[in-house]
Amino acid sequence: MRIALGIEYDGTAYNGWQRQRRGVGIQTAVEDALSKVADEPIETICAGRTDTGVHAVAQVVHFDSKAERTTRGWVLGVNSNLPDDINACWAKVVNEDFHARFSVTSRSYRYLILNRPVRSSLYRNRAWCIHQPLNEADMEQAADSLLGEHDFSAFRAAGCQGIDSGARNNRYPDLPGWSLDKYRRDSQRVPAAHGSQHRRTTGHDRAGRRAPRLGKKCTRKS
Repeated sequence: MRIALGIEYDGTAYNGWQRQRRGVGIQTAVEDALSKVADEPIETICAGRTDTGVHAVAQVVHFDSKAERTTRGWVLGVNSNLPDDINACWAKVVNEDFHARFSVTSRSYRYLILNRPVRSSLYRNRAWCIHQPLNEADMEQAADSLLGEHDFSAFRAAGCQGIDSGARNNRYPDLPGWSLDKYRRDSQRVPAAHGSQHRRTTGHDRAGRRAPRLGKKCTRKS
């Protein structure tokens, strides 16, 4: 049986998603928890790896198991064996040809820049804090060059298994109706049995792409 699992995590204490020889990967914690629930060794495949310190609100993974559990049982059982900074949000039985990596149709990333003179206690692991004033007009103009389809062959590893090196970048519009709650609800969408998944990852990557304001001097990167 193949199960798709939607997870969220605070990546502050981890060396990214992938299991590590040195350091702790989120994959290790998830697989250990799943193995306890299934009472057998479990290996997971994720939609895409995240780097050290990066957080995820809707990372999708899949795994195969002979264990018979309800989807609710998978979620509750896994969460009871995970640390507080990693959480399973949903589980769904999918077809055998569903693949968390190769069935994906899009990935979304959000980068936060906190632009104010003093540091933040709440955003210390959530945003890149810039104390000097930023020129948002120039940032927006520069970000426009990233929109559309681009060939990123130069950034691929020699052994990359990707089908192609193209990517389409879209900016989420500066809509008054955008809210963190709506973003969280959208992030809980469960993939269809044959279909795709949508992964949303947020982190403190230092990328210079403009985004809508979350508040005074605080911008959301998309």
